[in-house]
Amino acid sequence: RDNPRLRDQPFVVPQPGRPKVFVMNAVLLAPVGYLANSNNMVPFQISPDYTGSPFFPDNRQVEYQHFRGHIKAWVGGGFVETFAFGGKAPGAKQQDGGTRVQLPAPELPFTLV
Repeated sequence: RDNPRLRDQPFVVPQPGRPKVFVMNAVLLAPVGYLANSNNMVPFQISPDYTGSPFFPDNRQVEYQHFRGHIKAWVGGGFVETFAFGGKAPGAKQQDGGTRVQLPAPELPFTLV
């Protein structure tokens, strides 16, 4: 209702009369082709309301090893409303908070199936 760009998007929403709050815990592993280990796995939480990882692991970038080299990336650090998960991130100036940011809908809705 707050973002007219999303008005015609097909959303999967919780059924009336069912519990409203539940959180599923998962883990983000390494990108395809990179080695996943106990140092680069990131906790991930999914609920009908919000999806994401609440913090940066050890408050630093995560490093992924590959036979051709390695990459470091910031992974985690916040949540987004689940219906918007997988969409484009706001620009750097829009991430300061305090105002609503309009973004396009994700190409595909987030789903666990």
